[in-house]
Amino acid sequence: MIKTRFILLLFIFLFPVILWANDPETSFSRDRFEEIEGRGLVIQTNPRGARVFINGIDRGITPVTLENLQSGEYNIRLTRDGFKERNFNVTLFDTSRLTAFIEMEEAREIVTITVLKDPFSPEQLPFKPEISAGVLSNDNTANINMPLGNHTIRARAFGWEDTSVSVLVSENSTPSVEIYMKRAAFTIENVSQSRHRFNPKNSGDLGVTRIRFEVSAPGDGNFVVLDSYGSVVYERKLQRFNERVQHVIWDGKDLNGFNLPQGLYSILIEANAIAEYTTEVIEIVLIKMETEINYSMDIFSLSLDSGTAGLTFSPLPNTLPAGSYQFDAGILFAANGFSLPTAFPFKIGARFAPIDKLELTSVFNINPLENPGWGISASLKYNFFNGSNSNHENQNLPVSIAAGISYAWANENGESFLSSGRGISLFAPISLELPPFLYILCPVLFLPIPDSFIPRAALCAGFLYKSNWINTGLSFKSEFDLENDIKIKFMIGADARFYPGLSNLFIYLQAGMLTSKMFTSNNSFYGGLGIGMIF
Repeated sequence: MIKTRFILLLFIFLFPVILWANDPETSFSRDRFEEIEGRGLVIQTNPRGARVFINGIDRGITPVTLENLQSGEYNIRLTRDGFKERNFNVTLFDTSRLTAFIEMEEAREIVTITVLKDPFSPEQLPFKPEISAGVLSNDNTANINMPLGNHTIRARAFGWEDTSVSVLVSENSTPSVEIYMKRAAFTIENVSQSRHRFNPKNSGDLGVTRIRFEVSAPGDGNFVVLDSYGSVVYERKLQRFNERVQHVIWDGKDLNGFNLPQGLYSILIEANAIAEYTTEVIEIVLIKMETEINYSMDIFSLSLDSGTAGLTFSPLPNTLPAGSYQFDAGILFAANGFSLPTAFPFKIGARFAPIDKLELTSVFNINPLENPGWGISASLKYNFFNGSNSNHENQNLPVSIAAGISYAWANENGESFLSSGRGISLFAPISLELPPFLYILCPVLFLPIPDSFIPRAALCAGFLYKSNWINTGLSFKSEFDLENDIKIKFMIGADARFYPGLSNLFIYLQAGMLTSKMFTSNNSFYGGLGIGMIF
C-alpha cells in the first residue's frame, strides 16, 4: 500500500514535467511535420522568435499561423540571431493544415585559447591556470566551441593575477586568443573566524575556533596567540601555503596542551611570500583578530530518549546557554521482552535554551507496530547552581545542581520502553565534574497519572566522559513501584556520541538492559542509533 501511494505521488509530481517536455509548443528535439484538419500552415520553432520568410516575403515571428495560403509548394526560410539559417520546402493541400515543428541550431565557432606566463615572470613559480570558458589541456591551451557574439574569458591561477580578455566570435571565423598572466603580489584577503567566543571543553566544532583566509600566492606563515598582557601563550608554524584557501583551527590550549583561563585573547597570523618566487623585498603581512574563551558556554549533546536531557536513564543538571539548541532522530530495537514484528520504534527529539540556565526538551516517538502507537514527552529544567562554569579549566570539585519537571503521554502501544510511562516526573540532578569525567546522581519522583495516583520513586546515577570528538557515558536507574509490593525495575544503558571532523554533526550509538527484578534472568536488551546536530 505504501509503495503504491509513493508511485502515485511520484507520478503526480512528475506529470506536469512530462507534459511540458512533450508540449510541441515548448520543446522538441528534431524537425517534425504533421497534417491535421483545416487548411493553411503553422510554423513553430525551438526556440521561439525565429523570423519567417515564405517565398522571400516576411510573414512574422514564430509561432506563426497562416490560414489563407493556397495549395501549392512554398519555400520557407527561418532566421534568428545566434542561430543557423534554416531553408526547406513544403507542399500545402486544400484538405488539410500542415504544422511544422523546426529545431533551430545554434551557430557556434571554435575559439583557440592559450594561457601564458608574462615574459618577465619567475619561471620557477608554479603555473596551473584555469579559464572560465572551459578546461585547459596540459600545455595550457583549449579549443572551445563558443556561440556567436562577444565573450569575456577569465583566467585564474594561484600565485598569479586574475586576467580577462574579450573575444568576438563571428560566423565562419576561427579566432585565437592568448592570455598573459603576471605574478601576483602576496596578500591575505577574506579573513573570517567561526567563533569569536567558545569553550574549549565543548565537543566537536563547539570547542574550537576556525580561522579561514585566502592568500594570493605561495607563502609561509606563523600562528600566534597572545593573552591580555601581550604574552605569547601559543604559537605554531603553519604549513606552506600551496593553495588559495587556508584554514587554521585553535582549540583554546596553551603550548603545553592545557586549556587556557577564561578571558580575551589576540590571534595573530604572520605571513610572507616565498623568497624563491619573488625578486622583491619580502614584507610580513599581519592579520590580527580577537577571540574569547568562556567556560560558561557549556555545550554538548545529550540523550533525549526519556524526555529529559542527560544520559539514557539519568538527567543531567547541565543546560545549554541561551540561544543554543540540539535536535536528533534515531531508531531503537529490542529483544527478549519487546515484540516488534514489522518495524523499529522511531523517535525525534529537541532541546532548546530560551535564556541562560533554563532548558526545554521534547521528544516524539512512534512505534510502527501492527497496531501503531505514538507518544510525546516534554520537560522543563532550571539550573540554579553550576560551579563548573567558572573562570578556569582546572576546578576543585565543581558541583552543578538543577531541578525539573517532565510530563509524558502515549496512546496504546505508544510508550517508549526507555521511559517510565505516562505521567509526571519531578527530578533534581546533581553532578560532580572531575575533567574529563562528569559524575551524576538524580532522585526522581514519578506520578503515573492518570493510570494511578500512587507515586513511584527512582534513583538514577551515571558518569560521562567528554572530549573534543566523543562523549560517552553509562547510566543506571532503579525504579521502586510502591503499589506492587515494592517491585523493583532496574535499567542500565550505555550512550556514545561521536563528532566526525570536529563538526556540529554528531552520530550516536546506544545499548543497554532492562529487568523487572534485579539479578534475574528475565532481562530485555535494547540497542539504537541515530544522528543529530547541536548549535
